[in-house]
Amino acid sequence: MKRLGAGATNEAARDSQNQLQSLLDYYNKPQTGAARSEINWDNHRATIHTPGVVDKIKAKYDKFMKTEYSVDSAVSKTGSNTEKMQALDVAMQYNFMLYFVHYTQHLNQLETMRNIGDINSLSMLEFYKLNPGMETL
Repeated sequence: MKRLGAGATNEAARDSQNQLQSLLDYYNKPQTGAARSEINWDNHRATIHTPGVVDKIKAKYDKFMKTEYSVDSAVSKTGSNTEKMQALDVAMQYNFMLYFVHYTQHLNQLETMRNIGDINSLSMLEFYKLNPGMETL
C-alpha cells in the first residue's frame, strides 16, 4: 500500500488508494464478534434428497476454506503503467473521441431534422446549409 501511495500523483489516485486501504483495513481486522456457525452437514443430507450432492458441496467447501491467496503480485502491478498499457490508453482515448464526435454530429443532425419539419420541402442547398459537415459523416 505504501508503493501505491507513493505512486498516487493526483487527487483521484490518492482517493482510490485511500478507499483501497480502508477496504483492506476492514477485511484484515480481527473478527471478534459473532463467530461463524458450523454448517450442519447431516441436516442438509437429511433434507436434500439428491444422492451425493451434499458431499460434493462439502468437499468443495473444505477445499475452498484451505485456499490462501497471494496478493503481492496483483498489488505490484497496480502502481505502474507499462508501455503497452500506455499505448493502449492512447488508442482507446483516440477511438473514444473519434466515435464520440461522430455520434454527437449525428445527434445534432437528427435534432436539426426534427426542428426543420418536412425535409422533402427543402432544397439541397438549404439542407446542406442546415447540416454542415453532413457529407463527411
